[in-house]
Parts: sequence; structure tokens; C-alpha cells
Amino acid sequence: MLGRFFVERGFSEAAKDFGGQVVSDIKNQFIATLKRSTWMDAETAEKAMEKVRNITPYIGYPTQSPDITNPDALRSFYKTLRISPGTYFQNALSMAMFCQLI
Repeated sequence: MLGRFFVERGFSEAAKDFGGQVVSDIKNQFIATLKRSTWMDAETAEKAMEKVRNITPYIGYPTQSPDITNPDALRSFYKTLRISPGTYFQNALSMAMFCQLI
């Protein structure tokens, strides 16, 4: 939930979009460079380009569930997670079980 406050103050949607564009431009340039490459055969270059195309950028914050900009969506997502002050070991177990469920 704390990530939401960072997003609100320090990482706008415009910044996220700009970061995504930068990654996209880098991927496109890398593919263009691979197409001009003479040191690898065509099959290897195509496999390399496919790897580049399959890169999934994770910029700033998730845009899928949970939507960290929506407090109700966050509460709903974490409603089954039980964390209590002073119970570190139990909290670690709870978190491990929660992560296996999602």
C-alpha cells in the first residue's frame, strides 16, 4: 500500500509512459542493429530479435491487479493477508502462504 504514495508523489502516469517509450525505443534500435549484423547468421539473428520482442518491461508500478493507485483495489487484493505487529515469524508464514495463492 505504501507504493501508492510514491506513485502519487514521485512517479506520474506521464513518467511511466515516458519510461515505457524509452524501453520501446531501445528494443526497436536493438532489433535494427541485429538486422544489420554481419557477425551472426540469419537464424541466430532472428532468434535474438525474437528474444528482444519477448522482453516485457516493468516500468514504475503495475497496471494490472492490484491497481496500486486505487485504495479499494489494494484492500481487496490484500484482504486475506494477515499481518500483526510483534509476530515476525507468523507474518513471514502468512506472507509466504499469500504469495503462493497469487
